Amino acid sequence: MAKSLYNQEHMEESIKHFINSINNQKKFISYVNPQFKSCDFTNKELVLKFNIQEWELNPQNSLHGGITASVLDTTFGYLAHYFSENRYVTTISLTTNYLKPIWKNDTIEVHGKIASLGKNIVNLTGEINIPERNIIAATATASFMILQNKFYSK
Repeated sequence: MAKSLYNQEHMEESIKHFINSINNQKKFISYVNPQFKSCDFTNKELVLKFNIQEWELNPQNSLHGGITASVLDTTFGYLAHYFSENRYVTTISLTTNYLKPIWKNDTIEVHGKIASLGKNIVNLTGEINIPERNIIAATATASFMILQNKFYSK
């Protein structure tokens, strides 16, 4: 990664731009509506916020497990995408541990951190926090493969 081009400010601007371009596509990710919270270039970390909506609930009125895994996967994907120099990435594995229920109208913060960054594989760790209740609702680990094509928004 070219040191002169990549820094804290560049990371924040790039991830915000990427989130906006994806949210405007009206595909699955746009419906869960990720919002930028913070990032840390030095520590390779990203935090996204999500507001839990009615359609995302399971019959027990808590966040559906698939959505839980999806918001983790999305956060990890944006982080892996940035640190792979704008290359497409794809999930190889995602292991999610469900610790506490997430309810309608909760605002969750999904924290992702790169544990290792290789030429072809990115390994990440993360968790979902519910700040209002001061709890960790889920944890996860993931591996992503870096593909050769670069993403260009239109």
